[in-house]
Amino acid sequence: FSSTLLVVKYLQERLLLDTTAGRLAIGLLIFQDIWAIVFLALQPSFANPSIAPILMTFLGTAIVGVLATVVARYVLSHAFHIVARSPELVVTLALGWCFGVGLFGANLGTFAHRVGLDIEISVSMEMSALIAGATIATSPYAYEVISRVVNLRDFFVTLFFVGLGMSITIPESFSVIVLAAIVAVVAILLRYLLFLPLLYATGLDRRNSVSVSTKLAQVSEFCLVIAYLGTQLGHVSPTHVSIVIFAFVIAALITPVL
Repeated sequence: FSSTLLVVKYLQERLLLDTTAGRLAIGLLIFQDIWAIVFLALQPSFANPSIAPILMTFLGTAIVGVLATVVARYVLSHAFHIVARSPELVVTLALGWCFGVGLFGANLGTFAHRVGLDIEISVSMEMSALIAGATIATSPYAYEVISRVVNLRDFFVTLFFVGLGMSITIPESFSVIVLAAIVAVVAILLRYLLFLPLLYATGLDRRNSVSVSTKLAQVSEFCLVIAYLGTQLGHVSPTHVSIVIFAFVIAALITPVL
């Protein structure tokens, strides 16, 4: 995946969001994020890849999505209307909604047992938070919420990377840095191998095809989340997470130069 965080910030700072290359880059990033969401939904089932847990994961995601959409449409929008004049309450309500949906998804199996359904079902907090954010994005008050929480969002993003940095284990050998550099180079080259011919074949001119491919040449923060969750689930070792984190840093430093 490419980094939505880095690309959008870069395009915003340079007023390139409304250019042809900017719009195509954002569109491809959204499409990648959709696949990342699907991957996050499937990830807990990778240790035991039978069809039943995967179907239960999708069922849980659908339940959380439907309930969150209904509540957001008929309850959350009215709540935002009530507190719209107080920026602090808007931020508090938005955060409360996201954390509430996240906790609901993580404890979905417990709620099922309480109502007499003996099924093992849950949705990761990361997946539930994405659903909560999507329901706010479709709200009529999305612009007001975004304008008020943008600084807080940057603060949480900073904490996210601080947490990742604290989780980096000291490299056992220089090979970890070498592997990270290889991963970063492969990630960058893959953009030109995949996007450049695809965009050019669909009628985009050569300059914009190269520009879009270059703008997407990073390792994504989604990759960091997936690797981190993989460690918690026992799928990968902390060394693999360190490699992905270092590869993300290397690609992030190269992106502005490209």
